[in-house]
Amino acid sequence: MKYIKKYRNYIFLFLFFFLVLSVFSFYNHSYDSFWNYSFSYAIARGEVPYVDFNTVSTPFCAFFFSLFLIFSHHYLWYIFGWSLVLTFTFYLLFQVIQHRSFIVLFALLFPFLHTIIPTYNLFCFCLYILLLYLEKFHKNHYLIGFVLGISVLTKQTIGVFFLLASVIYYVKDFKILGKRIMGFIIPCLLFFIYLLFTNSFLSFLDLCFFGLFDFSSMTFDAAAIKKAGMTPDFLPKVISDSAVAGMYKGSIPVSVAIGDNQASFLGSVRDMENSVLANVGTGSQITFAAKRAEIMPGLELRPCTDGYLLQVGSSLCGGRALALLEEFFRKTAEMVAQKKIESAYPGMDTHLERWLRENTEGVLHTANQLEVSTKFCGTRENPAERGAIKNIGMQNFTPENMAVGFLNGIASELFEMYQRAGVNHSVLVGAGNGMRKNRVLRKMMELVFRRKLYIPAHKEEAAYGAALFSLVCAGFCKDIQEAQQCIKYEQE
Repeated sequence: MKYIKKYRNYIFLFLFFFLVLSVFSFYNHSYDSFWNYSFSYAIARGEVPYVDFNTVSTPFCAFFFSLFLIFSHHYLWYIFGWSLVLTFTFYLLFQVIQHRSFIVLFALLFPFLHTIIPTYNLFCFCLYILLLYLEKFHKNHYLIGFVLGISVLTKQTIGVFFLLASVIYYVKDFKILGKRIMGFIIPCLLFFIYLLFTNSFLSFLDLCFFGLFDFSSMTFDAAAIKKAGMTPDFLPKVISDSAVAGMYKGSIPVSVAIGDNQASFLGSVRDMENSVLANVGTGSQITFAAKRAEIMPGLELRPCTDGYLLQVGSSLCGGRALALLEEFFRKTAEMVAQKKIESAYPGMDTHLERWLRENTEGVLHTANQLEVSTKFCGTRENPAERGAIKNIGMQNFTPENMAVGFLNGIASELFEMYQRAGVNHSVLVGAGNGMRKNRVLRKMMELVFRRKLYIPAHKEEAAYGAALFSLVCAGFCKDIQEAQQCIKYEQE
């Protein structure tokens, strides 16, 4: 009771933060808090940043709050952790500036400023207050350096300015600066070891640093690099056209690197300007070529070759949606039959093939069809979004309709991203094992996109595309369009 009475004000403050964050997260018309929660949720489930999910920031904040989700994955546990952090931050701030800290609290709560959103930006603010406290009361330079390292690992574009301020202030005192740098190196070294151990180092560089690439000029943003206090020397050389990077054993030409998405596109479409590629595997993508660096809603801009860029819409679930449905059917069958079922795919295939025979005219009976959103893993814009099944009636709530609805959902999510771009291509090309092995999915793609679907006659489209690109680099073809004339489709 003595301790409760002593810290009564901070207990009330914790409850106040918990209430405010709970309400603010749902009514501030921003998905940022849910995006950040989804990163912590993914880590709590054992997923690896930059490999299993994408983020353009260093992940300490997500790792820290994933600790609270060990107890439960409920969003309120995430808010519980944030309430503790903010209460502790206010305690430190009160020690530094006394009653003026209430002015800061009022500013945080001012609704139009949108500052009290539980994201890595707010966590950087908390670290800034911790640094102020340490600078005033505990001049442990190793510890301050450690916190500076944590700041960079929370949000690299903010933390680097915390670090620069310390370096500039102590630039002539090498003893203090050395201690701070040693403290700074410790968390960064641990993070580097983690990246190597999880094979995520290259993906980390791609997402967190190559974001400095400017697609309008097809070069790295020199102004942004200098503003961040860096030099462009450590960045790779950018080549706009196909070229040979070197020779293997003195005689075998080796082309410059190309991404797997780019290689898959180049190895699947024969006419880049008039074709759109739908790739369905574990995930799924919609890809088409563009000449201008135009930002399109829900699409990601990627470099390509011969003056082309790629507009890419990525579904996080894709083919996994069908695997999820198979698991649901299998567990349901095991529950009813009270015996182990090896696979539900044979039964699903039988009913889907029957549906295909009954829909040879290309008609989707949407009035009585289940409407399935297969966004079970969220989207890149909103990782917290989830799937849904709508239009359920007394007559259509059947396993057969669910299977058809899931396939329709996979195709419709890609078509939704394609429609938002406001473009129109005459040729639809399909690739990926999910497309090759499922005739009904191919039919569904044709129905949803209202175009005939072409499947490349060769398999392993990405390897084929890399080979075509190498033909151009080695001088066997004058450009990629000439090399792509080798592509044949199963329908021809």
